[in-house]
Amino acid sequence: MKRPFCAEPDLLTPSNKNIRPIKTEDRSDAILQSITKFIVSERSEPGDQLPTERKLTNGLKVGRSSNREVVCHLQPLGIAEIRRRSGTDLKPPL
Repeated sequence: MKRPFCAEPDLLTPSNKNIRPIKTEDRSDAILQSITKFIVSERSEPGDQLPTERKLTNGLKVGRSSNREVVCHLQPLGIAEIRRRSGTDLKPPL
């Protein structure tokens, strides 16, 4: 009986140094950079809204929780104001 296709077993062992887990910080940084590039490329101004959570999630191909975590960090940084059911507005620079 033929076994179903799968990756070579030695690639899946923890001792393989070529395969490393993805760090959450790297993902968050990448999402933040993408959102920042979007703001700059769209020439967004204070009061403009960021795309909805669903549009960002689909566009960036990331999970909602990762996306939400990054967007929530924009508020304490003074970049955005999050309003429930209304969206995320950009704030004027301080």
